[in-house]
Amino acid sequence: MKKKIPFLFAALAALCVPASICGASEKLPVTDVASGVEISVKKLPPLVVEGTNPAQGVAGAFVYSVDGNGVYVGGGALFPEKGPADGGKKKFYNTVWKLDFEKNAWVVCGEKLPVPAGYGVSLGRMWLGGENAGGKLDSQWDFSGAAEEKIRAWKKMPVALDNAAGAAMFVGGGNANGVPANKAFEYWINSFPGKKCEWKALPDFPGTPRVQPVAGLLKTPRGNAFALVGGFYFDKETKKATVDRAGVIYYPREKKWEMLPPLPEEISEAGLVGSCAVADSRGGMLIFGGVNAKIFREALENPAPDYLRHDPAWYKFNADVLRLSFDKDGNAKWEKLATVPATARAGASAASPISIKAAREKIYFICGELKPGFRSPDCCLIEIKLKEDER
Repeated sequence: MKKKIPFLFAALAALCVPASICGASEKLPVTDVASGVEISVKKLPPLVVEGTNPAQGVAGAFVYSVDGNGVYVGGGALFPEKGPADGGKKKFYNTVWKLDFEKNAWVVCGEKLPVPAGYGVSLGRMWLGGENAGGKLDSQWDFSGAAEEKIRAWKKMPVALDNAAGAAMFVGGGNANGVPANKAFEYWINSFPGKKCEWKALPDFPGTPRVQPVAGLLKTPRGNAFALVGGFYFDKETKKATVDRAGVIYYPREKKWEMLPPLPEEISEAGLVGSCAVADSRGGMLIFGGVNAKIFREALENPAPDYLRHDPAWYKFNADVLRLSFDKDGNAKWEKLATVPATARAGASAASPISIKAAREKIYFICGELKPGFRSPDCCLIEIKLKEDER
């Protein structure tokens, strides 16, 4: 009988961060902290792409954090010369940067991506798909990190996939071969000698396609399940946009999808497009950043000539730290944990090595758009202690 082994995307060990990163770093503002939650945000060294003036970082980059050793960011894109409002051209990168804890600085690694790439999916050390100036990518790369810092090309994905999301051994949403689709895939690792790893298609998820969603592996009474949340879809024929604040969830044991409830308006106005997410140690998912739902939908359906020329505050990018989880009765629950202005970005990257029942969640939040066309180089470390009754 064939045996299926889950592909784990995060080291199940407590994250050790030297005092040079945490202790002496500048603290950043946090407001509206939920009862029973503790949260702190500390400034990290900026990730500045060489040759940018003013200094910029990247958006849509791959990310991988290695327990106690460093944080790696690969590829991504920015407008290095002038913004899109002035006809600027987006540039994709193949650089890999490392946040070196000993040096307290970002350094450029000797290893590069095989091709420039951005807007792919990071499953820990596995970096999937994306796009560049030449088109959509079906690449699958394994980044060793740690001492080796080597990138190895694996078997290609079944489709070219960009602006999708993934968690554990699942990936879905985004564009498949350049077209918004309802596709999702599961990665199988076969333990028998001579057998190859492969991607297997799941049933299409219900509803409209979800471009730029977030994803998480959620603990539920029915077992761990793959949640695909948010995203948008623009119907070119009707000129109508869907900015979906709900989600879908796939139960592997039952091999079926179900709908998730939308993020309530009274909790947050977040659009859940261009957001980033990490798993927490309690079986939920933490969501950061992204667009404002109403402003983004209006921009899609009724594009204004000056849309790209506003100050960052006008776009109301999401600064709410959100959590989606299931209670013991099997009900999905949305929460706002706090407001963190430093996370008001779209297209940022986030990584968090997780541990079982960790005392504090640790999340590296990296770069992202401060406004359309301008990538902030700013990075921060977010530490969250969840409510005691959720242990």
